[in-house]
Amino acid sequence: MTATEAIDQLRRIAFLLERGRAETPRVRAFRRAAQTLADLPEEEFARRVGDGTLTELPGIGPSSAKVATEAYAGETAGYLARLEGEHGPLVSGGESLRAALRGDLHTHSEWSDGGSPIEEMARTARDLGHEYVALTDHSPRLKVANGLSAERLRRQLEVVRELNAELAPFRILTGIEVDILEDGSLDQDPELLASLDVVVASVHSKLRMPAADMTPRMVAAIANPLVTVLGHCTGRLVTGGRGTRPESSFEADIVFEACRRFGVAVEINSRPERLDPPRRLLRQAVEQGCVFSIDTDAHAPGQLDWQPYGCARAEECEVPADRVINTLPADELLERVRERRERRAVRSSAR
Repeated sequence: MTATEAIDQLRRIAFLLERGRAETPRVRAFRRAAQTLADLPEEEFARRVGDGTLTELPGIGPSSAKVATEAYAGETAGYLARLEGEHGPLVSGGESLRAALRGDLHTHSEWSDGGSPIEEMARTARDLGHEYVALTDHSPRLKVANGLSAERLRRQLEVVRELNAELAPFRILTGIEVDILEDGSLDQDPELLASLDVVVASVHSKLRMPAADMTPRMVAAIANPLVTVLGHCTGRLVTGGRGTRPESSFEADIVFEACRRFGVAVEINSRPERLDPPRRLLRQAVEQGCVFSIDTDAHAPGQLDWQPYGCARAEECEVPADRVINTLPADELLERVRERRERRAVRSSAR
């Protein structure tokens, strides 16, 4: 056997641990071990397996060394076999809606606060059956998340172009998760935003702003023709390592009417700690005629398989599949984005 099988098994373990919401250090240990072996000459790998010295390498502990040794012997490592045995549906319901999804419009890479390279995120999305994935790293104001300046974002676009040539027909859609600033403006150069395929606009600061101020803040962003998706609209956290956080206050009927009127998708955020919007607001958005995007907000490869959480809640709240924009093929989705921008530009010039 070759080192490739060992590397693949280590990465698969990391994926399954992430999918199952294991602690980050545990996941990183296997991913780091996979990278160490990927950088190792084949002859040295074989020698170290033979003499039992894999653990002398940085990032290779007893567990990852055992996985690598078993994989090199042509076996499915016991650790991986156990995880695969536990692998099953994350949640009941939403299966037909998940099958209809063609992509994910909210993901992060190591360029901002994600943990993996763009290519690894893209290949994982492809292996999950997606036709496309939008790369939406954070905008510059969110310094805690290493938000991208205009210069860094432009460099990222070059990387995406190169990867798209390599991964075709799978597509990485260019994008950003842009902060909605206190006055409703967007935290990035408008011309640069206009060049992107997908713009997810989210509130990340002053989440306890009074509804009288938060509502016009959100509506101003929604009315911007460059915005495609309103991200995790309440900003709540219901579980997880960051603790809990209550919902932001805003006039939901006004915000959802703005989404409907301006054609901005309400995100159904699938992250287990968010599950945003809450069911009552999701049902209200359905009743008000909004369109939706079911996204993972993934920060690691295994989290790309979290869409079933959002799909189950969407089905429970009777979200029609034909009102979920990431059920569209990429070309139709991008045409929808283009037409919306053009319509808004015409309306603005007519005033």
